Amino acid sequence: MSRWAKIRDCLYPLISFLLIMAMAAMVVSMICAVVTGEYDLNSPKLKAMPLLVNLLYYSFNLFYQRKYFRQDEERFFHDRKRVSPTVLFFAALLCACAGELLVSVLYAFDIPKVFPRYSGLAAASFEGQNLFLLIAASVILAPLSEELIFRGMLYRRIRSYLGVPAAVFLSAAAFGIYHANVVQFLYAALLGILLALLYEKTRALIVPVIGHAAANAAEILRDRLEIPAAAPAVTGAESAAAVLAIVILLHYFGKTDKNE
Repeated sequence: MSRWAKIRDCLYPLISFLLIMAMAAMVVSMICAVVTGEYDLNSPKLKAMPLLVNLLYYSFNLFYQRKYFRQDEERFFHDRKRVSPTVLFFAALLCACAGELLVSVLYAFDIPKVFPRYSGLAAASFEGQNLFLLIAASVILAPLSEELIFRGMLYRRIRSYLGVPAAVFLSAAAFGIYHANVVQFLYAALLGILLALLYEKTRALIVPVIGHAAANAAEILRDRLEIPAAAPAVTGAESAAAVLAIVILLHYFGKTDKNE
């Protein structure tokens, strides 16, 4: 396979994912325009519409990409069919702790103040949203759909051509860029490295899916508890506890055999 063919092969999952997202936004925009007369999905009258767009394109992406994921299993390696509950629990705990620690570090360095656009995006994503829609989109469908693309397909394809280190960092960088703002790029790219390493270690996509879901759930919980973003839940002694938990859990996964 030529170099350009390999590049196209690696980029296909991401490009198709973005096209599906654009089509979903277009469909929902047209429906809203017909029903309400509003064209802007960010209008206060259409507060829940961005979540509905997410629900639509995540669902369609899972339906559309599943056959390509199965083909990739034949091309590269098969996922493990069973993973112990202990591994899943520790993956969830590791990613939740890592996610909250990343938030703490970003705010400690005032990164969101340097890029104020993030605050508006965060407010639109969480404030006043229906909790059930938010959980369905962010904790269930987003981890399933995004992990299918970024770890299940993009990571495996890059890994087959360039090796594990390049696959870890390039898939994580793509995951960060996909979030389309600097603050979330830093958060998602660093979390993406952890998710890729979990996938490489366990060879089970359900592991990064659960970890991703736990990190998103922790963010929703922090918002619902009304803990200010400028003073996140993980501070001071809690930061030390989070770091200790992360070190212990990384050691656990370092000893975990992917064939167990």
